[in-house]
Amino acid sequence: MPRSLAACLDQIEQALSRVEGQNDQAAKRLSAELQARLVHGDIEEIFRGGLHEYLTDFLADVNELGQRIQRSYLGAL
Repeated sequence: MPRSLAACLDQIEQALSRVEGQNDQAAKRLSAELQARLVHGDIEEIFRGGLHEYLTDFLADVNELGQRIQRSYLGAL
C-alpha cells in the first residue's frame, strides 16, 4: 500500500508542477511533504507511533491537500 500511495502522490506532484493556480504554493508544498513522508518514512518509527494513528493522520493530510487544490485551482470552498 505505501507504494501505491507514493505513486499517487508522485502523479499529483507531476500534475501540480504543470499547472499554475492562485496561491498554489501551499498545495504544492503539502504534496511534496506527503510524498517525502512516504518515501523517506521509517517503518519502525511508524509502528512505534501506531500504524492506525499514522494512517489517520495521513488521510487527514490528504483531505487537506484536496482542499488546498480546490482553493488554488478550482475556486474557493
